[in-house]
Amino acid sequence: MGRHIFVEQDTTPFLDSARASRLIRTGVRAGHVAELVGLFGLSRKEDLSGALNTNGVSLWRWARGNKQLPGATVEQILRTMQLQLLATEVFGDVDQAHKWLHKPHPSLDDMTPAAFADNEFGAQKVRGMLAGLKYGGVA
Repeated sequence: MGRHIFVEQDTTPFLDSARASRLIRTGVRAGHVAELVGLFGLSRKEDLSGALNTNGVSLWRWARGNKQLPGATVEQILRTMQLQLLATEVFGDVDQAHKWLHKPHPSLDDMTPAAFADNEFGAQKVRGMLAGLKYGGVA
């Protein structure tokens, strides 16, 4: 799923917006959820459901039945993948990126960056923080 959706620009992974938009419209089968747990560096499926702002029971039911995921969930998956990739680039390490994404931050109303990015506006702020860190700012 992620292999063809992300492109590199100046060594920074970005969503190919045309491909991502097409994938959101055409959908993703929930059977791919297990792959995502490893991609995000999450320890369990419950962590994935939290990252996707989705009920764990619903996620399990979708995965078991290999159902088509709702477009909003696919969009959240792509947003979460993008943030994980950007954070990994900034910190140079998947574990450090995971720690930063899951540590409450005062600039985000003491929410974790992963939780704050549950919508596009929150994700924009988190991406801005990561850009600040990458280019010598404080976040």
